[in-house]
Amino acid sequence: MRHRKPSIIFGLAVLSVLGPLRLAIAVVEAPPPLSRTLCELVRNSGKFQNTPVSIRVTIHSNGVDHAFLSSTDCPGGSMSLEHMGIESPPSNVGLDALFTSIFRIGGVGTVDKEITATVIGRVTEIAQGTKVASFRISDVRELTIVWKNADPSVHIGWQK
Repeated sequence: MRHRKPSIIFGLAVLSVLGPLRLAIAVVEAPPPLSRTLCELVRNSGKFQNTPVSIRVTIHSNGVDHAFLSSTDCPGGSMSLEHMGIESPPSNVGLDALFTSIFRIGGVGTVDKEITATVIGRVTEIAQGTKVASFRISDVRELTIVWKNADPSVHIGWQK
């Protein structure tokens, strides 16, 4: 039985078909995040699980192992922030600014400052199979830090 070697023309034909297909697949982008309030996420966390959302929140952290999100439009409502962890540093400019504001500016955590931010992220479950909702930040679009015992005009702001 005789085997034929694929010709160069056959190879070019395959590449000409697969090349644009590969390019078309690479161009597909993730949907833009939904703009929501923290109350919407707290009340309907299951509805927003793993869906990109944008929310404006105040971030509270002890700077070690606990952080949560709150908002003035949702009194009494809050959502746990998935652990930011010192051992896994942020991977983009917005997250780096947030990380710096919590761990490197002033006191560690939010004891001496109030951090407000517009964040992009997803509602997640803290542990597999639990119904306890948490929020994982993937990007920070705007960040404001105000020192609690200082003149209200003294603040640091960052915007993407």
